[in-house]
Amino acid sequence: MDITLATGVTIDYDETDLKEHKKLSNYAFYSPSIEFYLKNEKDNLNKVIIVGAGVGIYSKYLDSESIETINIEPVLSRFNKLEANLDNATNHNKACSDASGTGTMYYFDDAKSGAKLDINFGDNSESVDIITVDSLNITDADLLVIDANGKEYEVLQGAAASITPSNKVIVKWNTDICESKDELALYLQNSSKTCSILHWDSSNNSIQKKRLGTAQYPWDLLSVVIDADILME
Repeated sequence: MDITLATGVTIDYDETDLKEHKKLSNYAFYSPSIEFYLKNEKDNLNKVIIVGAGVGIYSKYLDSESIETINIEPVLSRFNKLEANLDNATNHNKACSDASGTGTMYYFDDAKSGAKLDINFGDNSESVDIITVDSLNITDADLLVIDANGKEYEVLQGAAASITPSNKVIVKWNTDICESKDELALYLQNSSKTCSILHWDSSNNSIQKKRLGTAQYPWDLLSVVIDADILME
């Protein structure tokens, strides 16, 4: 089903995915803090790696601005839509983690956007090859976006060589599904990069950065934040 997003691009998405359909049909966005961060930062981006690209919501906008994307999506039906939406991009039907190999994606048929690697749940599954971000040998990406349904820490571990002092990373934080929550929190806290929660202002689509590790936003805040997008820069 085609829909025009709040960022101005039209994309074919999976209307049978209940979560994705509800968000897109009601609001015309999926994750506004990321989508409008990308829109507002477009002039500073030339190449972006997206882990958990889905059907290409982030990538489609970047492509419309002639920004190169490398998209990684493990679920085949979603990858097929990604390919159709972004036929000129570099797209990989793979999962990402801290080591290469093979694994299984598990999901509910009406919620494939929530598929998880090697966590047995749902009513369907499919085999998938696993790669690391570093195996792509990309050292000039301006931004790495990681939305891996709980495997964010593991993806970061497999991207050590790809994360440089000059590039930025957006990491999805979700206390309900993160498999290595304590390890991820410690990784962020010990990073040499400044970490901020991205906050979307619906009145003007601007993005504010709530810097972590300050008196107003201490690191302990992450223990009570259920869902957030964290920028490392």
